[in-house]
Amino acid sequence: MTRAVIEGRGGDGSYAVAVKNHKSIMMTKLSKEEFESRIQERLMDPDVRNYPNFHQILKYPETHPMWLDFILNPCDGPFYWKAAAYRRLNEVKIPAHFGAAFGRGWVIDETIKAYLQSKAPKKLVLRSAPPMQERPFHQYHDEIVRWYDHWLKGIDTGVMDEPPIRVFVHGINEWHHEHEWPLARTQWTKFYLRSRKRLLTEPEPFDADSVPPDGFYQPPLFVTDDVLSVTYRSPALHQDTKVIGPCAVYLYATIDTEDTNWIVRISDVDPQGKAAQLTTGWLKASHRELDQNKSEPWAPHHPHTRSVPVVPGELYEYAIKIYPISNVFKKGHRIELEIRSIEDPNDPALGVLPPDSFHLNSGRATFHKIYRDRENQSYLVLPLIP
Repeated sequence: MTRAVIEGRGGDGSYAVAVKNHKSIMMTKLSKEEFESRIQERLMDPDVRNYPNFHQILKYPETHPMWLDFILNPCDGPFYWKAAAYRRLNEVKIPAHFGAAFGRGWVIDETIKAYLQSKAPKKLVLRSAPPMQERPFHQYHDEIVRWYDHWLKGIDTGVMDEPPIRVFVHGINEWHHEHEWPLARTQWTKFYLRSRKRLLTEPEPFDADSVPPDGFYQPPLFVTDDVLSVTYRSPALHQDTKVIGPCAVYLYATIDTEDTNWIVRISDVDPQGKAAQLTTGWLKASHRELDQNKSEPWAPHHPHTRSVPVVPGELYEYAIKIYPISNVFKKGHRIELEIRSIEDPNDPALGVLPPDSFHLNSGRATFHKIYRDRENQSYLVLPLIP
């Protein structure tokens, strides 16, 4: 799903400043005819056509060359692979210290991937979720100094004698030391979407005649300010429930258009009904294809190398990766799963993101039906830690 960001915002400001005379790669490599054809093709996409920033970039391609190239390459492929660091992380031989803060899910997910792929001596610290505009390095000077003293000065600081992974656990605000990721003692647990908006560990026993789908109709944001969704909650928990690791949700669903966005988020709901967002996940329906060889039940892998339109009305299973979570749901709290199709720019939960970094919303009005009967069981997979 394309992220709607413009140069100079959301962490790419150094690129915009350093490359003042940067030229569009697509404008340079493609013939004039092919370049114009690609421009027109992207302008036909209703999501792009109805997003003013992207529409302007395509109409005036000299203004934002970096994002022009991104818009003209909506799927993964050679354009990105040439400079993709993740494709060479297994070549890293020097000691490496990896760290990220919970909050921006894609950052912590890719940091974990980098740690797992590196073959060098390594450590991983997954920190608490701070305000995202803050650079938290000052909070970890002691950790950084210990690491550099060990590897650059030869001082025995003991940094390599500790477990290699340190994880902050929200809810109890404690640090846990771990040896692997995902945690070896994880109990992968399914929470099924059930009637009356419940999340239960028991699957639905009745067929579709007795269990009609849930649904919501979402007009695009240029028509309405209303963001519609469906929400499922577990019963109040009988004991503290620790959840650490990657998550996923599997939805059996239909839509009445050729594409939509599936946006999910998990929240911790206290006894007074106040919900605190913990993590999120996204999937563009036309990018639903799975690479089974790289997928795990708790970590579906989408190659994103092509877009396959949805057949309106056809039932599909959508496997949606949810970014890692680290939280203790206290006794009496509830686990909440929300499913929507667009991001509201005014949503307070987006305060943890850089400016303008919300996803590209759908430009078409869409009716979504989510099935959860005996034959089409939709469920959430959570990593429960005993």
